[in-house]
Amino acid sequence: NSNLVIYPNPTSSQFTVTAAGTINRIEIRNMIGQVMYKGDVETSSTEIDASEFEAGIYIVNIIIDGEVTTKQLFVQ
Repeated sequence: NSNLVIYPNPTSSQFTVTAAGTINRIEIRNMIGQVMYKGDVETSSTEIDASEFEAGIYIVNIIIDGEVTTKQLFVQ
């Protein structure tokens, strides 16, 4: 989904996910597959607090209008 934006990326605290469609769910996993965050959203933009995440790369799965998109999030 080219209309999906995660910013700021990299982050050290909060970040925002915005999409052209409706974001149904967001799931964030660390590189070993542990779920760090999971939330049902039902909006086109949401803020997530990553201040408790350790520095590293995270996989963000976003379901928008029923379609899954995967992005990377870099936490400093």
